[in-house]
Amino acid sequence: MHYRHLIPNSTAKVLLFCLLILLTLGVFFRFANLDRKAYWYDETRTSIRAIAAYMPTSPEAVFDNRITGIEDIKKYQQAEPQRSLTDSLYVMAKDDPKHSPLYYILVGIWGRIVGDSVGTVRALSAIISLLGFPCIYWLAIELFGSNLTAGTATALMAVSPVFVLYAQEARPYTLWTVTILLSSVTLLRAMRLNNRASWVIYALSIALGIYTHILFNLVILSHAIYVLIIGYPDVSNIFAKKENTRKIWLPQVWINYLLSTFLGLITFTPWAKFIWDHRDNFRMSYLTEQKGSLSFFIKSWVLEISALFLDYKGSSFIDLSQGKDNKFHYLVYLPILILIVYSIYYLIRRTPKQIWLFICTLIVVPILALTLPDLISEGIRSTVVRYFFPSYLAIQLAVAYLLSSKCFTANVSHQKLWQLITVVLISAGVVSCAISLPAKTWWSKSYSYYNAQVAEIINQANNPRLVVNYSWYNSTQLLSMSHILEPKVKLQLLAEPEVEQISLNFSPEQDIFLYNPSKDFQKDINQAGFELKNIHERGQLWQLKK
Repeated sequence: MHYRHLIPNSTAKVLLFCLLILLTLGVFFRFANLDRKAYWYDETRTSIRAIAAYMPTSPEAVFDNRITGIEDIKKYQQAEPQRSLTDSLYVMAKDDPKHSPLYYILVGIWGRIVGDSVGTVRALSAIISLLGFPCIYWLAIELFGSNLTAGTATALMAVSPVFVLYAQEARPYTLWTVTILLSSVTLLRAMRLNNRASWVIYALSIALGIYTHILFNLVILSHAIYVLIIGYPDVSNIFAKKENTRKIWLPQVWINYLLSTFLGLITFTPWAKFIWDHRDNFRMSYLTEQKGSLSFFIKSWVLEISALFLDYKGSSFIDLSQGKDNKFHYLVYLPILILIVYSIYYLIRRTPKQIWLFICTLIVVPILALTLPDLISEGIRSTVVRYFFPSYLAIQLAVAYLLSSKCFTANVSHQKLWQLITVVLISAGVVSCAISLPAKTWWSKSYSYYNAQVAEIINQANNPRLVVNYSWYNSTQLLSMSHILEPKVKLQLLAEPEVEQISLNFSPEQDIFLYNPSKDFQKDINQAGFELKNIHERGQLWQLKK
């Protein structure tokens, strides 16, 4: 649908200026304070595998009971000349191959050439995220043929709190976002043109997507369902691009689609073999073995989908997981949920089947694939925000279509109302990004959410020593905190939780802290004549006194 004849030229210039302002803000939010937020433990695994080329269990070597410094633990996240990108690939393939390697290859090259500091490593994700702007614009044009809808979708993405958050993380989710959009637009283009070159491009997008994230399979499934269901024998008229485009029978499109998808997937065979060979190394128990109540899931889903447009409370998911959430917040998010539901309804009612079906399959398939296993058996997969990126992108397209349609096609009074709604919705994103910008931590940091607060407490001590006994969890959290602990902090890294090691090196002049001591370890410490005081319960930080 084109709106050029409905929008005066002066108004179009104002809208273009507003889009440029929002894009500028989007770029600013993505690059500002890149090194400020806590480098959480998933990001440390990016550095340790892709840049330093160590196994995540390698830091166990420095847990030898000695008192050491921060640099001894930080070295496991820094590039070393003797460790090459080939070593990084070996580590990724052997340790946890369920993570597709493309992003890690890129960040491995980036970290070795540009630098391995927190801000520098995250900058790669921020740069990649900028590719999402032209990609979502192109996809909206391919779907709706409207510059206004495409511009609205781009503006929503530019200041979307959830996409800004993950653009500032050293993780593959911005690259995954780009590949989702690219594969979607190249599929629609291939179906419209149905020539060899367009289908080859789609096959390449499949290969890029599956080598970026294993959950790209959900996008492939969405596309397969869409192509299967679509029932038009003449796909040349689906998107009304050219009246003289030659007619193409759907079976030919099916064959071309299947061949392209097969070629794209077959490229993944080498990495699929790594996945199969090292399947015993998968660490998914924290997502598959935990159990949540229906109330917990519903609240999580409300927070997740609302974060597309409004996310003003950095501890929202953390509070929910600990049963300390505020019910008032869900009332704030209610208008956003109503708007999303109405936008999907409006899309279905006002657009051809070929358009709304594409968006709806991209919304529904990932949601069902992630939520049904949690509801039927066990697991909390559906509480992981980043897994729903395909659905979020499709929802933003639906909302963009609703807003762009209503702002200029309704009667005058309704236009004013919808223009106000658009301004409020976009402003909510801008304000959310502005609130999270200076924060040292946010809910996206998961189990590392409190590391910044813990490190601040330790840094304030005059002569601090942090005692940590080895476990995979403790070592990854220590890797996270190593970027914000000051050099004056001494570390005592215990191979085993033994009180004798603390007694041997005890000094009353030092401020001695323990991180995440087990209950048995706490009991042993108390029996040895020490006093333990929990000074940050959620951050698992204790202080020891004689």
